[in-house]
Amino acid sequence: MKMFWGLTLLPLVVHFAAQADELVAPALSSSIAAGKASQQRVEKAADAAVTARLELQNAQLQLRDLDAYNRYMQSLVADQQNELGKLSQQLAAVQETRQGLIPLLLQMQADLEQLVQQDIPLRKEDRLARVEQLKATLARADVSEAEKFRQLL
Repeated sequence: MKMFWGLTLLPLVVHFAAQADELVAPALSSSIAAGKASQQRVEKAADAAVTARLELQNAQLQLRDLDAYNRYMQSLVADQQNELGKLSQQLAAVQETRQGLIPLLLQMQADLEQLVQQDIPLRKEDRLARVEQLKATLARADVSEAEKFRQLL
């Protein structure tokens, strides 16, 4: 008898199961669609997090490189300032030396002129003319001090 009832109820069970599938299918498909959308949002957020992490790592590397570059440039600037100070001192010393050379140059020229006048009168006029030419050269601004010394010696 059980079998009879089982066979009799079988079409009803199949009918109710088909109706249940029809009732559950729309809810299931909307749930699947919502799950897909949610998964896409999660994947998008994960991709954004990976991208942000890579950008952060790149920024940290760039910051490290810039820090090293800045330290290097600061040491160069400090060294250049030190060198500038040394060159300024040397320039001041050159100015002092140059100021002392002009009186020496003039004294040497006067001593040469006196020597020529007091010396034995061999070609005295030629020698005095060269002393006058030397005086004119010493008075010129376009002749370097090195050239003036060369001609004087």
